[in-house]
Amino acid sequence: MRIPVLAYVLPYRNLPPPDNKEEYSHHIEYSVLFAGVQVISILVGLIRNKLVALILGHADGKDK
Repeated sequence: MRIPVLAYVLPYRNLPPPDNKEEYSHHIEYSVLFAGVQVISILVGLIRNKLVALILGHADGKDK
């Protein structure tokens, strides 16, 4: 017997809102940290691809 997805979601809808801003600041802090890691990952990928392109050289099929 499968439990519907709503059975997992509905109990959390009745939770009271947090009483202090500290809980929100943790969410924001870790969201910014995750975004920063993603930006660094994208930059490393771009640099890696550029280095590979420079090593392989032109792909026009002509010999120099």
